[in-house]
Amino acid sequence: MSAVFLSGAHIGLFDAPGMAETPRLTHDPCTTEILVDGPVFRVCAAPPGP
Repeated sequence: MSAVFLSGAHIGLFDAPGMAETPRLTHDPCTTEILVDGPVFRVCAAPPGP
C-alpha cells in the first residue's frame, strides 16, 4: 500500500496547475527544504512559483 494512502492524505498529479505550490512526499532527495524526514520517505517544501 502506498504511504499516501496509509497516511490518509490526499494527492494530486504534480503536473496539474493546482498542485504547483504543495509539499511533496517522496523517497528521493529533496531539491527544496525538507519539512519532515523519515527513515524511508520525506516531505519536501513546494518548489518556488514561476
